[in-house]
Amino acid sequence: MYRQVHSGLWGESWFEAYSTQAKTLFLYLLTSPETNSAGYSCQTLSRLSFNTAIPVAELPSVIAILGDRVRTWPVHNAYWVVRFVRWQGKGCDWERAVNKVLADMPAWALDAFFAEYPDWPLQGVSH
Repeated sequence: MYRQVHSGLWGESWFEAYSTQAKTLFLYLLTSPETNSAGYSCQTLSRLSFNTAIPVAELPSVIAILGDRVRTWPVHNAYWVVRFVRWQGKGCDWERAVNKVLADMPAWALDAFFAEYPDWPLQGVSH
């Protein structure tokens, strides 16, 4: 799987303001093999800790630092990099890949996605 990280990210004021741990977690969620084409991943705090070296006890406060750039559903161990779709791809192939994962996502995730992307070109996704 291939993921893009635009080098301009490092110059974004919101990213510069993040702590080292918040930058690490954000980049992990952006590039993790657990993150699907729509930017969602489901991972326990233990898994996040293992992959980022951020202690489990510190993760809730680090997640809070990410603010509205990463939405979380703790009851589902779910995380969504909100602008993921904007950063990762363009064109029909990309839209098909995103629609494929959207077709299998739960309603709470779809509601958040379509609130952010109300004009997303649906193909085979009921919402």
